[in-house]
Amino acid sequence: MDRPGGIDKLAALLLESESRATEVARLLHDEVGPTLSGVGFHLQALGVPAEQLRPIQEYLDQAMEHMRTASGKLQSNVAGRSGLRLALELLVERARGLAPASVTLRVSGTKRFPAPVAHAMYQVAELALQNARGHAEASEIVVALADEGVEVRDNGVGFDVPKTRAYPPGAGIVRMETYAGSANLHLRLASTPGKGTIVGIKTI
Repeated sequence: MDRPGGIDKLAALLLESESRATEVARLLHDEVGPTLSGVGFHLQALGVPAEQLRPIQEYLDQAMEHMRTASGKLQSNVAGRSGLRLALELLVERARGLAPASVTLRVSGTKRFPAPVAHAMYQVAELALQNARGHAEASEIVVALADEGVEVRDNGVGFDVPKTRAYPPGAGIVRMETYAGSANLHLRLASTPGKGTIVGIKTI
């Protein structure tokens, strides 16, 4: 079923926003970081006394740490840079500290996906995991990586898939569909109220 023009515009805006965030992250990493480091080196070269240099260097170190944190939050394409498996390992590790549910990563494949495919799969998995943590009331969440793609399964309350996908669909559904479409992937949503949810993103 074709999507209304308004939904397609929203999807395009989401991708454009992500592209801009990635560019800002690159500028922070490639330009601002070296500039802050250069300030410290120049102060040392000028012969600033150590007792005066120390607090300045501490401020510079703090600025560098804040810059790295901001860059990491803006740069969403971690799967494209580091590989899907490592990206999912980091995602699951963060989720374990935030979710009351048990969060597990299961890996049964060794395939290395192209960067755009890995990025799309990661983004869908991240959205599915966020939904499972925030809304499913699940006691167990499993992220499964195979050669075909990624699935996120939970044993939570579930939801009515046709109703949620009906127009206007929820923003999370739009984003998942947008990421899947951007890499020509198949998105699967399966859920039964009271019996949990499966979100799958796979190659066609």
